[in-house]
Amino acid sequence: MKHFYVLLFVMAFFGGTRAYGQLYEVPLSVLQSHSSLVVEGTVVAKETFWNPSETMIYTLYQIRAEDYLMGSESSMLKVVARGGCVEDECVDIYHGVVLGLGTEAVFFLHEFTR
Repeated sequence: MKHFYVLLFVMAFFGGTRAYGQLYEVPLSVLQSHSSLVVEGTVVAKETFWNPSETMIYTLYQIRAEDYLMGSESSMLKVVARGGCVEDECVDIYHGVVLGLGTEAVFFLHEFTR
């Protein structure tokens, strides 16, 4: 049984920020109440893939956890987010997260089992 995490929200320490008209601030207490794991970590790898029916592209990020703020500990985490590019096909999720290698952030995550 594989455990993955769904990215609820990311607060990046470094890197550019984007502003969109429909974004609004979510209180920290709400983020925590919807998260099973909160970690400070760094993106160390990423790969994109199609879902089985090839109707959506996902990006799988590997996060090296450096500090656990809530939840159980594991040195490496796999985080899945919608969107990305496979060969010449791309899916952009507006208001979605795009992380680069080396991005340091606080990740608010919700666990699911596949």
